[in-house]
Amino acid sequence: MSYSIINKWAEDNSLYLYKNYKDVEVRSIEGVNSKGVKYQIWVEEPQKAKVVVSAWDFKKQRKDWKINIQNLAVTLEEALQEVSQWELKN
Repeated sequence: MSYSIINKWAEDNSLYLYKNYKDVEVRSIEGVNSKGVKYQIWVEEPQKAKVVVSAWDFKKQRKDWKINIQNLAVTLEEALQEVSQWELKN
């Protein structure tokens, strides 16, 4: 899979894209929304024509999207919208 879609999305949203973690290739961003919630969004390695996009708040809130690769750009925007609405939870 070409990572150009993920790279462009991160750049367009002024997000730092992690590409390596413990010598493993990854595609992940971390941020904090306007409500103070820290979050992470990542894209798993594709399996056939499917890919999983996940978001979580490092605690309880999490959402996963299993999608066709051609829907990646739209789903990344949806994930960013999702985490922007999360509230702090204890």
